[in-house]
Amino acid sequence: MNISFLKKVLFLSMGAIILGIGIGLAIVSGHGGDAISVFSEGLSETFKVTIGTASIGFYILFMIPMLVIDRKQFGIGTIVSPFICAITLDLFLTYVSFEMTTIETVLCMAIGIVLIGIGIGIYVSVELGRSSYDAIILAISKKLGKPLWIIKSSGDLILCIFGYMLGGTLGLGPVCAVIFIGPILEMTLKFIDSK
Repeated sequence: MNISFLKKVLFLSMGAIILGIGIGLAIVSGHGGDAISVFSEGLSETFKVTIGTASIGFYILFMIPMLVIDRKQFGIGTIVSPFICAITLDLFLTYVSFEMTTIETVLCMAIGIVLIGIGIGIYVSVELGRSSYDAIILAISKKLGKPLWIIKSSGDLILCIFGYMLGGTLGLGPVCAVIFIGPILEMTLKFIDSK
């Protein structure tokens, strides 16, 4: 285990924590979280578990198609990042709550969405393995030769629909997340690549 690997693990963990906080902020804003949290909330309602636990179930569910589509993206990050994100999210939702005005809730949601895109970008960039869903999105984007943000937004829209059908909250947050997380993720990856 060398310094380079340790730095990568640190960045992977940091990205997953930022992602968890971003999802938490979007959820506590009252406008709903990103597409994965809508789907996870639906799973949570269906199976009576925490949203963090449901999100781990979500990533495990997507592991099989990921391994079929692009097993090269499997790595330590595939396992570790969803757990770090889920623990961060559950802790955030357990211990953090705000009394907010309407404007503050929108600001909280916006900050959450930006952090989600940045968090995914950070942990994906270290090349230690991607979460199953992100790996599928990246593989489809590469194979089809389509911009990442288009594939991400399309996948997120499908997740929101299924999540809503399972009982997840569909509001301003998921709509903004579908539109903005893909471009923020793409910008984050380009910024990191330029360094």
